[in-house]
Amino acid sequence: MPQTLELAPPDAQVDTHVLSDAQVTHVSDEAWEAVQPILDEYDPPRRLGRKRIDQRQALDAIVYRIRSGCRWNHLPKEYPDDSSVHRTYQRWQRLGVLDRVLERLGERTNGHH
Repeated sequence: MPQTLELAPPDAQVDTHVLSDAQVTHVSDEAWEAVQPILDEYDPPRRLGRKRIDQRQALDAIVYRIRSGCRWNHLPKEYPDDSSVHRTYQRWQRLGVLDRVLERLGERTNGHH
């Protein structure tokens, strides 16, 4: 069974800050090291076409949206463009990557992303 790693705690002084009552959280280095191989295997960079947004930043935004329940177009400005994040979310769902990543992070969504 894979080891479950937590995201950086909401009170982490370096990676998290308060923005309008919502916590902008970033995946810890340890958690990123655990999920990066999943992304490399199931969603490797394409050789052609539009350059993708940074996967770690996309993951930060997706986790924020899952936790907060906000609309995609209400993501804080600290995250990449909401359309790009949403496209990444949809691709990861379609590829089965999102469930693997969230399981590894210990995010409990009960099947509702």
